[in-house]
Amino acid sequence: MEDRLARVEARLEALARALEDVSGRLVALESVARGEGATQRPAPPPAVPAAVPPVVPATAATVLPLLGRVFLVLGGAWLLRALTDAGTLPLAGGVTAGLAYAGVWLVLADRAGAAGRRWSAEVHGVTATLIAFPLVWEAATKFKVLSPAAAAAVLAVVAGGGLVVAARRSLAALAWAATLAGLVTAIALIAATHAIAVFAALLVALGVATVWLAYARRWFGLSWMAALVADLAVAGAVALVTQAGGPPETYRDLSTAAVEAVALALLVAYLATFAVRTLLRRRDASVFEAVQTVAALLVGFGGAAEVSRATGTGGIALGVAALATGAACYLIAEAGAAGRVGRGVNYVFYSSLALVLVLAGTPLVAASATRSALWCGLAMGGAVLGCRLDRPVMRAHAAAYLVAAGVVSGLLPFAVGAFVAAPASPADAGPTALWLTLATSMACYAALAVLGRRGDVSWPTRLPELVVAVVAALGVGGALVLAGARLLPLHEGAPDPAAMATLRSIVLAVTALGLAAAGRRAGREELVWLVYPVLALGGLKLLAQDVPQGRPDTLVLSFARKAPGRRTIGGDPNADRGATRVTVIPLRRTRLWYQLSFTLQSPLVEGSSPTNSTGSPLAAAVRL
Repeated sequence: MEDRLARVEARLEALARALEDVSGRLVALESVARGEGATQRPAPPPAVPAAVPPVVPATAATVLPLLGRVFLVLGGAWLLRALTDAGTLPLAGGVTAGLAYAGVWLVLADRAGAAGRRWSAEVHGVTATLIAFPLVWEAATKFKVLSPAAAAAVLAVVAGGGLVVAARRSLAALAWAATLAGLVTAIALIAATHAIAVFAALLVALGVATVWLAYARRWFGLSWMAALVADLAVAGAVALVTQAGGPPETYRDLSTAAVEAVALALLVAYLATFAVRTLLRRRDASVFEAVQTVAALLVGFGGAAEVSRATGTGGIALGVAALATGAACYLIAEAGAAGRVGRGVNYVFYSSLALVLVLAGTPLVAASATRSALWCGLAMGGAVLGCRLDRPVMRAHAAAYLVAAGVVSGLLPFAVGAFVAAPASPADAGPTALWLTLATSMACYAALAVLGRRGDVSWPTRLPELVVAVVAALGVGGALVLAGARLLPLHEGAPDPAAMATLRSIVLAVTALGLAAAGRRAGREELVWLVYPVLALGGLKLLAQDVPQGRPDTLVLSFARKAPGRRTIGGDPNADRGATRVTVIPLRRTRLWYQLSFTLQSPLVEGSSPTNSTGSPLAAAVRL
């Protein structure tokens, strides 16, 4: 039957060539009749390369025989299975014969694709897949002739052979069949054999293979699916070896070293693949590459770090490797990925990868104080270089490093706690690291304000300055609250709550005034933006903290801070309509606000009365 089909296809090709020749002759005769000359001949159609033969379309006459051939092929596979079950063939011999039988049809699929018989090639390849993958599963689980490692190796050969033929002959159905069958078989073998590390490594290799196949044939759906399964398999292995009490009884043979190696293999394999495409081939990073890089960092590097932490070994080496790789990514970004120095998708891709690696690797090699000092240095360097070299991404990295340093040094928790809880001494969070981070935040903002671009700048480019200003303002505000708390009278060993509430309100008011004045005088729009949230927080704090905890003599100052007025910073409010105006209460309204504060306070505090303080209420407020 195969010979008959080949003869029919050869006759059809000969007839097509004859028709093309007749068409060329007719065109030549028509040109002669129009007077264009008999010597003018149309250019012959371009010859089809031998490596890419013309594709024969599918018809009912070709599809029906192919379906019949599928049943015959599957019948041959069941015959081998019956001989093996009957003992005619030994188990190992039957498995080998079945795999060889599937390999023969995979070779026939390659030959049919080379001849341009696309449908025949797809059918042969998918049929070989239906034979080989279930056979591998049975050989490892039912027949027990393949160990988990051997089953993974055979599965890799079978899946790799299918993908190679699919790539060579552009057989999309075969590629999907081989990928899906490989993923499903690997997951089934993990459930049956509990050898999750071995098959997770296989899934990583299969995922990388689908990436290269997507680069060659644009089949990106395969790479998304395979990458997701590989990430989940590696994450599951990491979760098993790091859970409290160790892995379950069925996974007692799972090695932590093997899981750590697989996690690092996931990271290295994908990053190396992406580097080859973006650097050597000079292509921009795609959405898949960005998403899978994040997933590989979380699952691969994060998983390896978690295993190292659980076992207590290898953390320093992993951290040093992460820092070295991060430095290399910074150099690659600055060298100009794809020829666009400081710009382009690849610059953002590699610099962001460097940021994540540095932030993730530093905790593995340095203590908290050293870590915050290093990040402060990187923040200062990023601010200066980002302004000097006009790198918006580098300025954003400076803000990220500063926020990380603020968290590690305790500056941000200390500053937030100073406004919502009892003020803690900086010594509790590490005084040297805290004050160093505070000084760095102010120096970073000064560098960004002085060296940065002035004039009309879009708001996204001001976000790093805004973040740095927030860190600096929180730190300064927390320091002011701490310093003022030491001057307040004590109540049961702690600063008086009513006085503390008023002190915090005063600090917020001073902060709003300072931001507004500095933003207007220096032309820094991001400082003006901060005035509004500071005023809103002050209003919420007034209702949530000052009123419940305050007394009439303290509430007068709190309400005076929020009172409306007519004076603005810089003189006439109508002189500059675009400027931010911050109000200051006139003194003549002090008595009115004191009476209002007493009225609100009297139902909240038992025994409160206008005469419970010595002398004039206003005098008591002034003394405080």
